[in-house]
Amino acid sequence: MIWILSAVLALLGFAWFSVQCTERRFGRHGHLVSVDGVDLHYVDVGPDDLAGETKAPIVLIHGASGNLRDFEASILPELAKTHRVLAFDRPGHGWSARPDIADAHDPARQAALIHAALKKLGVKRPVMLGHSWGGAVATAYATRFGPDMSGLLVLAGAT
Repeated sequence: MIWILSAVLALLGFAWFSVQCTERRFGRHGHLVSVDGVDLHYVDVGPDDLAGETKAPIVLIHGASGNLRDFEASILPELAKTHRVLAFDRPGHGWSARPDIADAHDPARQAALIHAALKKLGVKRPVMLGHSWGGAVATAYATRFGPDMSGLLVLAGAT
């Protein structure tokens, strides 16, 4: 019995240590915006000389089991050369809080949270770009908040 207890404690210690190492290596590096009691993690990047620009900001929404770092390792740096770009960790992913509500994973609910965050941040008429499951969220955003956006792009959308 003592061996089983020792093994369980060793596994718990290893799991805790692994989480600490991962959080240190991939810590939160963006900002948090609180909407409807949910903290959403995001990054906001782009050239410093965009004052007076008429280009629509671009909002990136990642897919299932991902986070905003997926975009940082791919298209975000290139887009940020010419546009203001915001990438969000969807609720319950990356460093965004997991809402304690039944419909937390519903694309329409996530779209509403992102819309509220964008309003709070003063972002107007963005182009919404969703990848995989993020495409469902971006499409839900367009369905509900279409007049508040400039465009919609779905990359490898989940059906």
